[in-house]
Amino acid sequence: MTDLASPGALRAWSAAVRTRVEDRVRAALGGWGEAWGVAGPPADAVRCEPLFDAATGRAARKPAQWHPLGDAARGIWCADAVAAHVAEIARALFAVPLGYGRSGASGMAGEIARAAWDDWAGRLSTALGDDPLAPLAETAPGGDVLGPWSGAVVVAAPWCAASIALLVAGDRVARVAGEDGPRSAQPHARGVTSVWRALAGRRARLHAELEPFELDLGAIAGLRVGDVVRTTHALEKPVAVQLDGLDGRHGSSLCEGFLGTSRGARAIELLPLPGPPQATARAPGPDSKP
Repeated sequence: MTDLASPGALRAWSAAVRTRVEDRVRAALGGWGEAWGVAGPPADAVRCEPLFDAATGRAARKPAQWHPLGDAARGIWCADAVAAHVAEIARALFAVPLGYGRSGASGMAGEIARAAWDDWAGRLSTALGDDPLAPLAETAPGGDVLGPWSGAVVVAAPWCAASIALLVAGDRVARVAGEDGPRSAQPHARGVTSVWRALAGRRARLHAELEPFELDLGAIAGLRVGDVVRTTHALEKPVAVQLDGLDGRHGSSLCEGFLGTSRGARAIELLPLPGPPQATARAPGPDSKP
């Protein structure tokens, strides 16, 4: 099994990094097409998306059976068998009839189409940060590539008269992003994304709560619309703001603050206090507008 991803690496790529991957794949495909007489892709035809959504940790693309491009492009796989893509090259170069099978080409046409494919795999590998020290590609990618937060991306691009979907391992994308180089020259930590960065796009639920207070059951039974219930929470005391856990349950205390208004809604004004790190605030009053 190919082992390209660093153990424990946690990666989530920005749109800018994915655009850089798109640009490199487009350039490699354009150069290959020019060399072999195949039309290059339109400027907006290459798309790079994460294999997993960083905000939810769920698969952003349905699972596929990935096939290695070959030893010239380790850490990169395609969704269809290589023979099918080689057959598309044969059609493009030699005008093979549309009824020609997708199992591959034979004879001289097959040899030339296969040479064109190997050239494409080498160009793509160079464009996506080839590492000569990486282990050889064997079969399908393992859990280190297909698991959440691996940093793997899926690139969709036009291919001759059809299309091609490529799975690129997280270590490949890391080299394109400039986070790390060959494993022999860079420390492991530089390939790891911080937890806060990886989860930055995830939505979290907050609660601002008053102090609990008590009423006897008779008073509760007698409550009517319009009644005013007096709490025991003093005006000069801040409310507690809590962050819910990922399972939806109440989590730990996040900070304290005083209620105010902002843009037509209730708001919480937070001010730091000297001493141990803790967020709190002065009381702005019920009608203050931060």
